[in-house]
Amino acid sequence: MLSLSIINGWLSSDESSTPAWCNASAFADFIEESRRAQICTRDELDLGDLVTKNPYGERIIHLMIITGKNCGPNGEIDLLYSGHNSDRLNTSLAFAESQDGMYLYWKVADVFKW
Repeated sequence: MLSLSIINGWLSSDESSTPAWCNASAFADFIEESRRAQICTRDELDLGDLVTKNPYGERIIHLMIITGKNCGPNGEIDLLYSGHNSDRLNTSLAFAESQDGMYLYWKVADVFKW
């Protein structure tokens, strides 16, 4: 039986990854198939949209939420994300993208109908 605990405010397990981590790929399939979100370009991202990390062009292993925006010195917009990996809160998306891997961008539907 999986034993979960709260450590520093985060769900944790010594035995395996948390359910959200294990199911990032299944969640991406669900939001696409149910039309709750669709793949978009990076330029289309806004608050509440999603980014998934696919490090080796295979299975999606991580999901991030766009939670903020910063305006750079030259007027460029730096998107911020939050995610459970390394306890990221309002971290530059450009920082995440500088890491190895492939990233998919997801536009969350404004309205969803069953």
